[in-house]
Amino acid sequence: MSATDACDFLEACRKKASLLEGDEKMQCMLTRSFNALKSLSGSPVEDLGYLLETMQQERGIARKHDSKLESDPLRGFIYDINEAIEKTIESLIARAQGKMTARPPIKNKNSRKE
Repeated sequence: MSATDACDFLEACRKKASLLEGDEKMQCMLTRSFNALKSLSGSPVEDLGYLLETMQQERGIARKHDSKLESDPLRGFIYDINEAIEKTIESLIARAQGKMTARPPIKNKNSRKE
């Protein structure tokens, strides 16, 4: 998949998120997340810090005021996915700034030695 294909896919997802009716908090959080993911492919690292901070704030506010969170486990999972994206961006920023080294590849415990 090319960078253009990835950006097109993320834009299509962002548009779908923006069409969520009756759930403005979730809509805003998801839209911001897809914008941040699109930015990963072309923004300078300096701009990613701003994106990360706005994502974290948006998620925190949305989760705090989500009256459906307790009754809908899927909503909690969506917030967790969003937080995972934030942590990934955070680690990319740290690596770009030389504050963190890449983690060695994980060895699959289930793979057989030949």
